[in-house]
Amino acid sequence: MKPLITSLRLYRLPGRVLCGLRWPTLATGLSCLLVLGLSACALPSAQERPMATYDLGVPPPTAPLATPLTAPSTGARPTIVMTDVQAPSWLDSQHIYYRLAFADPLQPKPYAQATWVMSPAQLLTQRARLRLAQVANVLSAGDTAQEFLLKLELDDFSQVFDTQDSSRGVVQLRASLISSGRFVAQHSFALAQPAPSANAAGGVRALGAATDAVLNELAAWVDSNARPRAAR
Repeated sequence: MKPLITSLRLYRLPGRVLCGLRWPTLATGLSCLLVLGLSACALPSAQERPMATYDLGVPPPTAPLATPLTAPSTGARPTIVMTDVQAPSWLDSQHIYYRLAFADPLQPKPYAQATWVMSPAQLLTQRARLRLAQVANVLSAGDTAQEFLLKLELDDFSQVFDTQDSSRGVVQLRASLISSGRFVAQHSFALAQPAPSANAAGGVRALGAATDAVLNELAAWVDSNARPRAAR
């Protein structure tokens, strides 16, 4: 952007000072300069970038279940109450976090110009209910008609840089299945997917792919362990 005023010449005349534009008084000249300065400040800088917001993208089409982790499926659909996904306080925000594993792996850092549309736990809650509905009757917390209670805890949801140019999206999720106040099964899921680019956009795509992969394994695990009472 070209400067608004390249030079300012002052002329000293009897009783007053005039600028090169021959304004009649100093007060008028200063007022004009103030207006021009404010106008220049209002123009957007070329270095400023708008905040980018992301979600996990369009859910994938119905996928076949991954290899069951325990017993084979009975074919009957259980009824499950799934609570909202819980997350540690550092993940309870809309920040997109990354780690520099090659420099300081113990320090998660948020991107300055990119955020999620909602917290990772909320994104996972929506996605998990949608995926589990393919293998079970999924209800929200507070519904009483249930055979099982499923609790999900998110332990990690970040982009990990192994080098400056290479990164992966890491998702770690812990699932607990409860029936009649007793633990039926518990399992931890941890998957990573490579990021197509070393930035926030690449990290988001990697985390979306890792999330869908984790939820495929979770659906298979629920299908194997949440057997209706009539089938036990």
